[in-house]
Amino acid sequence: MSRPSAGPAHLTEEQIRATVLGGADAPCWSPAEQALIAAVDALHVSATLSNAEFAALKAHYDDEKIFEIILLCGFYRTVSYLANALALPLEETAARFPH
Repeated sequence: MSRPSAGPAHLTEEQIRATVLGGADAPCWSPAEQALIAAVDALHVSATLSNAEFAALKAHYDDEKIFEIILLCGFYRTVSYLANALALPLEETAARFPH
């Protein structure tokens, strides 16, 4: 079993690797997490959710949480636009993706 890592998300080492190297269907994620990750990936790629992706979210989250998920995806997309377009330096103490 993977040991939990430090940090507020309490992700295991396997989950941290899966955020970079795995897909939404990685076995380290619960069904609710898989639906969430698939929705985030879909919003990133196409800026929308298919009926199946929305139904998968609906199986685990209420309308308020789904609305918040969509808003947060848009917010972080905006932050990435700003950070990348302005060539902001990386925070020295921020976590890095695994190699």
